[in-house]
Amino acid sequence: MNGVPSRAADKGSRTATDHDTHVQWLAGERYRMLESGFVGMKNVEVLAMWSGSMYQAFGESDLTRRPVMDVCFRPLGITLPTVVVMSGWANTGKDMFKDMRDYMDLGNGAISKVLILKWDMETASAAVSCGLKVYEYATNRPDKKKYILTQTEEILPGSSDMRGVKITLGEICSAKLPPGEDAKKEYSMSLPRLRNTALRFIREDKFRPEGSEDVGEDSDEDSDEEEGVAAPNNSLVPRAHGPTLIGANVVGGSSNQSDISGNNSGNNLSNNRDSFNEHYNAEKLSVYKFDLPEDVYTYSRGTLAKKGLGTVMKNLERYLKKMSSRIAKTGQQVCDKMQLTYDYIPDMTKVALYDTVILCDDSGSMKLDGRYDMMRKTILKISDVCTAFRDEGISIKFLNFKGDKDYNYIHDRERLDEVIRNIHPKGGTRLGTVLRNKIIEPLIIEKAKEKSLERPVLVTIITDGQPAGEDRGELKRTMLNCKKELAGLAGPSDELYGGQAVVFQISLVGSSDAAKSYIKELEDDPEIKNFVYCTRDRLDVVKGKMEDYQYTGWLIQLLAAGIDHE
Repeated sequence: MNGVPSRAADKGSRTATDHDTHVQWLAGERYRMLESGFVGMKNVEVLAMWSGSMYQAFGESDLTRRPVMDVCFRPLGITLPTVVVMSGWANTGKDMFKDMRDYMDLGNGAISKVLILKWDMETASAAVSCGLKVYEYATNRPDKKKYILTQTEEILPGSSDMRGVKITLGEICSAKLPPGEDAKKEYSMSLPRLRNTALRFIREDKFRPEGSEDVGEDSDEDSDEEEGVAAPNNSLVPRAHGPTLIGANVVGGSSNQSDISGNNSGNNLSNNRDSFNEHYNAEKLSVYKFDLPEDVYTYSRGTLAKKGLGTVMKNLERYLKKMSSRIAKTGQQVCDKMQLTYDYIPDMTKVALYDTVILCDDSGSMKLDGRYDMMRKTILKISDVCTAFRDEGISIKFLNFKGDKDYNYIHDRERLDEVIRNIHPKGGTRLGTVLRNKIIEPLIIEKAKEKSLERPVLVTIITDGQPAGEDRGELKRTMLNCKKELAGLAGPSDELYGGQAVVFQISLVGSSDAAKSYIKELEDDPEIKNFVYCTRDRLDVVKGKMEDYQYTGWLIQLLAAGIDHE
């Protein structure tokens, strides 16, 4: 691997090879971690992904040494990544090493592993080679260095004895290891899959893998359907019905849509290499790119099919086509306005498939510590997300206020804000009773009986306490009965709606130990834990650790995780 880097690499410009391979590979491994049961869907938030530079990870001025951003695992609620994957041409090797060293030194154990992919090229033949080095955090070196090289592999040309990269659940989760899970549980990240992913992007760039004779030659090794399916823009993505791939990516800024697509102009190697955008903003990493309405439609259909909701909803086809057109046309604009990267679009698409109803705690204790105002700000952000690509707004109901019968599908942000501000917290916390009387019966069950339930429903409960004024088990019974009743009700096509037509999510504000204990009961209850998503982190605590735009991104991930949970 002693070749000369390409002109594109010399200029710090983008190639799909160095910019996309590590993103797609890590996203694919994340999918397989969930599929294999290494991480259960109830704990999907520990596999949230983030992209950015070493400087951005530590909240410092963006003095990025390299044009390609790192992609990482960073569990929700944790500031620093836990596992980092870097990628760059050989001429950036020293800078990647410096960034690895700084990750380890400044992270002080929070970052357990850094993987470095270094690409090289013979200029005359455009033959690309690639090597991998794996560094781990170390505490007992005599020279006080906080890293140790534990694995070196040749990815291209590659060999038959490539080992996987062993990673433990504890290394990924760090302080967010789910209760009862084994920190030493191992998963082997596949290097043959990494090689196959690299081959796809090398050919997209019209380079040649070292060891092959022709530019763009076919290979049996990367034809395995398990590696993913080709999207319309030729990016590699796991199947559309798979779980959320990119999670809490909190790098802000705007981007040029053509930069993200990964499509390079030119039909020969010379033209291709001269066409790279030298000013490409490498923050914009995206596993999915919806260039066409058909891309959004296919993804949405796959998401609903996984839930068994592909044909049961009324007027679904018309709605999907309208929504798909809007997302393909305005997705980047919406992300720019929210200061988020395009990576959030798949999750926002998923949320847009659901009618969102929020049950708001307006009990007397919500006056304490600014809890009610914190909830108000959170609801407004949720509304921004839910109304970004649809005409229908969110519905909100209150535990004690009785005049909320018509607070349905509110799209206007100012009206929503006024509604919440005009309510003064007082009264008890009858979670199950109010959920049944104000949401489940009128907005879900009655509509299902009339065959007029047009969308699946995401019910989000925001509270600061345990039940008061009703039996402690009322909320559980209410949710269980809703699921059971929907399972026996037929939709317009006479297919059963099924229990998955409703999703429940519960989030906590405030510091009540009794409330935390109650939420933990629900989370661990064997009868409901598989369909009720309980947020482990208090909303007020998370918000206090993040910038405003970061909190928006976290909420998008939270809503999507609730949908994926069941």
